[in-house]
Amino acid sequence: MKQPHLVFLLAFVPAFAQGQTLDWLRQMYLSVPSNGIFISTALAVDDQGHAAVIGTNGNLDQAYPGLGNLAWHVYASDGQSIDSTVFPAKAGASDMVAYDGSFFIVGQYLDSLHFPGHPLLSTVGQIESIGHFICRMEADGTVTWVKDATGLGLGTLAALAVGPGGTLYVASVDQQNTLVARLAPDGTLLDTWPMTGVGRISDI
Repeated sequence: MKQPHLVFLLAFVPAFAQGQTLDWLRQMYLSVPSNGIFISTALAVDDQGHAAVIGTNGNLDQAYPGLGNLAWHVYASDGQSIDSTVFPAKAGASDMVAYDGSFFIVGQYLDSLHFPGHPLLSTVGQIESIGHFICRMEADGTVTWVKDATGLGLGTLAALAVGPGGTLYVASVDQQNTLVARLAPDGTLLDTWPMTGVGRISDI
């Protein structure tokens, strides 16, 4: 079922102690699973006020209704559209953060995922048909780099945070272990921190 998905930013006005003003409101159409779960949509705002949204739009899989084409939308601080790109896929986004004008995304895909200019990610030969990825995307929709979780020795990528210098912190879980992985800004794995006795991490 296709429903409108709304993106907006609120700005606080110092002159009004209790007041808020709505700077702008933009309506986008993304494919929303009929059960209303938004597990495949993420939003982040960079230091320049660019608001980026990534989510599914069409080509939804019947068995995995949260996965479909990846739709990328970016808006300037005044609400004007900067970029709108659709990547043919059966994928979704779990989390996204902004740093130094770029956006870092973790998500999942069914069977395979291909971003222009980068190698194909694939679950062929693996037990699970769902794979997980992390990528760096620019405001114009250019993918600077993309990594497959298995290539990093990681399992499900559930959450993402960014620290000083652009160091990435990724929550990962497999059948037995939960850990936080630390990645360099270019996606290189630095180290991992096992989280003994901790269940699935949904935020970081």
